[in-house]
Amino acid sequence: MHKFSDKYDKGKQIGSGPFGHVYHCWVRDDGTTAPVDTADGSSEADTDGKKKLLTLKILKKNLLSQKPALDDLLVNEFRVLMDARHPNIIRMFDIFQDRQNFFVVQEHLVGEDLYSALYRISFTEEQAIQIIKQTLQALKFLHE
Repeated sequence: MHKFSDKYDKGKQIGSGPFGHVYHCWVRDDGTTAPVDTADGSSEADTDGKKKLLTLKILKKNLLSQKPALDDLLVNEFRVLMDARHPNIIRMFDIFQDRQNFFVVQEHLVGEDLYSALYRISFTEEQAIQIIKQTLQALKFLHE
């Protein structure tokens, strides 16, 4: 079974929430791993040779589910998201797990999440319509 550290390097912590922590990460530079295709169609390295910044979410299993049987269901859901290619869905690249945690590697997005923005910004009706429309388009895509 492969481990996160076999393929990726973990950087600084950039966030935390009720289920775990979020870090910068990137593909290891030891030449033993396959490139990661990113949302923009490029590989893990930018054109200037720098590593493409990714995001690692370390999620505590005991906070997500009290039943180990649900772990497999969660991994299956993560795998569905790994195959999803849609402009309104964050691209997921890998999932790893150990006894206590899930390690989810996804594309790195700059800015705040929608949940935080909803409490900070008064959206206009038109902006709210756009957010709802994009969310519903992503949900429709996932259920097709």
